[in-house]
Amino acid sequence: MTEISAPGTDTPLDAATGVFVDHRELLFGVVYNMLGSVADTEDVLQETWLSWTARGGGDPLAGVGNPRA
Repeated sequence: MTEISAPGTDTPLDAATGVFVDHRELLFGVVYNMLGSVADTEDVLQETWLSWTARGGGDPLAGVGNPRA
């Protein structure tokens, strides 16, 4: 189980959140163009976020060379 610290403590999850938020608009555009529905797009982004935070054994950015890709 991943432990989430209070905001501003600069944990690996905080860093991953920042990266995800930085790329969320791009992700939204790509997924919306594929699905054509805002609701479906939001569902996919939620699943992507859950998958993103579950990887790496507590450090979602471990082994990610280019998050945008």
